[in-house]
Amino acid sequence: MLRDIGKSRCVTRDCTRRNMAAPMKFARLSCQTQIKSFCAFSCNKKNLNGIHKARFIHNDHNGGEYDVAVIGGGIVGMATAREMKVRHPNLLFIVLEKEKEISHHQSGHNSGVIHAGIYYTPGSLKAKLCVQGVELLYDYCDKNNIPYNKCGKLIVAVEKEEIPRLEGLLERGNQNGVKDLRMLGPKEIKEIEPNCEGLKAVHSPHTGIIDYKVVTQSYGQTFEKLGGHVYTDFEVTDFSVTKESGHGIDYPVTIRGSGEGKASSREVKCKYVVTCGGLFSDRLAELSGCNREPRIVPFRGDYLLLKPEKTNLVNGNIYPVPNPLFPFLGVHFTPRINGDVWLGPNAVLAFKREGYRLTDFSATDAKDAVSFRGLRKLAMRNLGFGIKEMYRGFNIAAQVKLLQRYVPSLKVSDVTRGPSGVRAQALDRDGNLVDDFVFDVGVGELGSRILHVRNAPSPAATSSLAIAKMSTHGNDMSNNKSNGYSSNGSLVVETHHHFLDELYKMMVKDVYDGGRNRDSKVVEFKHPKELEALMDLGLNKETSDDNLLKICQDIIKYSVKTGNPHFFNQLWSGLDDYSLGGAWLTEVLNTSVYTYEVSPVFTLMEKTLIEKMLNLIGFKDGDAIFTPGGSMANMYALNVARYKRFPDVKKTGLYGLPKLCVLTSEKGHYSIKKGMAFLGLGLDNLVNVKADSKGKMDVQDLEDKILQLQSESKVPYFVNATAGTTVYGAYDPLDKIADICQKYGLWMHVDGAWGGSALLSKKYRGLMKGIDRVDSMTWNPHKMMGSPLQTAAFFTRHKNLLPPCHSANAAYLFQQDKFYDVSYDTGDKSIQCGRKNDSLKLWLMWKAKGDQGFERDIDNLFECSRYLANLVKERDGFELVIEPECTNVCFWYIPASMRDQTRDADWWERLGKVAPKIKEGMTKAGTMLIGYQPDEEHVNFFRMIITNLEILKSDMDFVVNEIDRLGKNL
Repeated sequence: MLRDIGKSRCVTRDCTRRNMAAPMKFARLSCQTQIKSFCAFSCNKKNLNGIHKARFIHNDHNGGEYDVAVIGGGIVGMATAREMKVRHPNLLFIVLEKEKEISHHQSGHNSGVIHAGIYYTPGSLKAKLCVQGVELLYDYCDKNNIPYNKCGKLIVAVEKEEIPRLEGLLERGNQNGVKDLRMLGPKEIKEIEPNCEGLKAVHSPHTGIIDYKVVTQSYGQTFEKLGGHVYTDFEVTDFSVTKESGHGIDYPVTIRGSGEGKASSREVKCKYVVTCGGLFSDRLAELSGCNREPRIVPFRGDYLLLKPEKTNLVNGNIYPVPNPLFPFLGVHFTPRINGDVWLGPNAVLAFKREGYRLTDFSATDAKDAVSFRGLRKLAMRNLGFGIKEMYRGFNIAAQVKLLQRYVPSLKVSDVTRGPSGVRAQALDRDGNLVDDFVFDVGVGELGSRILHVRNAPSPAATSSLAIAKMSTHGNDMSNNKSNGYSSNGSLVVETHHHFLDELYKMMVKDVYDGGRNRDSKVVEFKHPKELEALMDLGLNKETSDDNLLKICQDIIKYSVKTGNPHFFNQLWSGLDDYSLGGAWLTEVLNTSVYTYEVSPVFTLMEKTLIEKMLNLIGFKDGDAIFTPGGSMANMYALNVARYKRFPDVKKTGLYGLPKLCVLTSEKGHYSIKKGMAFLGLGLDNLVNVKADSKGKMDVQDLEDKILQLQSESKVPYFVNATAGTTVYGAYDPLDKIADICQKYGLWMHVDGAWGGSALLSKKYRGLMKGIDRVDSMTWNPHKMMGSPLQTAAFFTRHKNLLPPCHSANAAYLFQQDKFYDVSYDTGDKSIQCGRKNDSLKLWLMWKAKGDQGFERDIDNLFECSRYLANLVKERDGFELVIEPECTNVCFWYIPASMRDQTRDADWWERLGKVAPKIKEGMTKAGTMLIGYQPDEEHVNFFRMIITNLEILKSDMDFVVNEIDRLGKNL
């Protein structure tokens, strides 16, 4: 937002647009493990009191010129102001707060829970900002001595009907990257909460409690220490364009306000504005010309309190399985940082936006709420819910009865009435709850300079630092849309890099966000001649930036969205925040990884990755090189193995060599054929070994073929096994093949380009048993690990083989008298000269996820494949070709018209036409892409590849339903 303030104009976004786009998946949670005890709270009491007493009152409210004004002194506003001042210490910032102190309303009237990020839709702003924000918040509290208690949370199912929803929550939390979630049974529930009863529960150990008023005051103190200004008693009443006199053109926004005291009229001028108005966010947006919707409707929540002698009934947070219609409803037990325990709340319409008592009333607020058609529609649809919530507000016994479902020993006599809070619930005009965070930027000279935080409900407090970072300088989420409203997270200031800026926004909006939306098309298919006519592909005339951007838009429109979770066509798909960032950074730095002097960082990164992956394989003192694809890595294996057996081949060539032969599975990848031709070994000398009914190499046939070749005076020197075959995903029996290779002195290579990533999973690593015994391996992280194309490497257990095999000792690159350690000049291990850096994108991804993050991803892919296989077995008209071993699921779809017919040759011939026809239908509709092919005696079947790290089991349901929809009438 703050780049080039004062010399650039603001890029605007129309806040009235209502286009829908997909939420994103991703995020990672890495909370600290330190637990603050209640003893620590006592130790920090002095500090705590000091923060509570901090006042931010300034008498001079009239005049003043600032770079940025933040409206609202709640936790989001103060976090944003602090972040901006930290990042831009030389700019002038002011916070305008209508009350006499900051954190007076929602920030000081909430349950104080630090949420871990379980509930929120994967890919939504809530999910991403919460899992980022909780890490930032714990770190901030540790550095600033703010007490918290990481007491954990149980989400408890008390009825069988709730268990599927609870399991869905666990899956959702794992997708969001929430750390250390576990599903518990009744006995384990009791171990954590002795007084709690439940059938099952999800345990979140990193959920905590804190006093958010203390946090907000701390943000404010930091902001002021850095030179920021906070004006309290300043209620904003108007935004206007500053008249062009004096400094008007430099400070184009005038903010007027009112307040108590002798200076009842206030005025501030600034360049940009960020509004964080909470319960008044819609009215502030309207003042700048934005649409009132989403409208804020206030809902009051009344809590009960456990009596002091009963607070030992619970140890941590106890929550219900949320109702999907009203995820914010449901009674829960919430310990407080001061030792209290809050119970509840209910949710009833408040007749005053900041009305914390039943009797609080504002005619303006009440009229505003009841006249809004969205509230009326919501009320009519959910009249029963509303009446029950009101009843529980009046009747303590009714509230306690709900709480007793979780803690049966709780009695009415154990509780008293407690405090209340008001939730700023955003609604659209059709009565739909706007659940995700929403940000708007207006249009025109005034509106384009004002960023509105329109909807920031729970977990906004947890996410406050992450929201602040996004609002201040934007990130990959800045063009999300949610619930039909713009959720642009930052006010971007245009620089002289117009083409790059606009292209970046286009890529994020239309590819990264839009392309990953499950409701968007995977492809907008056009036939070649049609597409050629639609695209401006000529290269004759100079083209303007605007026209280039239009062409880029067409490129995006007609390209396959391989990041879409419904793209299952290839052995790679999906997009990851970190690896994509690494790919972009790689292109900007644009260097070649052959010498340390031109690629110091990437040389060390590649070394780190190689050591890590060699260790996973079991090559304790091996070597490796990143290659342009798995096919090239397999060719490396053929060449290096030949060099080891016949080192003179490098000098004398093929002349004088015996007739060398290579053995590979008949189900192996075709790159071995290409390698045989490329290296001059000849296709006639490639011997196919039979595979069994599961697609695995037949070990007996392997030995028979070796003996046969030897009897013909041929020299078999190389065996290629596969870990995850291309079609069936079969894993060859590596241990048994290694025995044969050892027996006959043959080099054993494993093409693990596809299935090698099973090494990252404790559960599925056994598929690679024997990998530590082989001579070399190909591994493509751009496949199952989700790194962008292309990321591939060749690994060998033989330490000093790659350099002598491939070196050319180019004197202009690999001088031996350099001033640094020339062993870091790795270029001569490669058959290339210039070699693209493929390490950064994988390194960033691994650094972000860690081993556990990758293990969760790999396990999820395998589990989704098993889930799909079971669906296929259970669903009429679907039939497995082979039981999956990797994450390939191969199956036929049999239309209803063919299901009761005799399976003769004619029937199979007709079935072979079904998959191509359905593929045509899905491609033209753009709903998904799945590959198909025949295999020997098997007619065309679907080969479903599960490799996108965002895949959910619900996507498997979609696949089955969509194929059935497209094929049922064939």
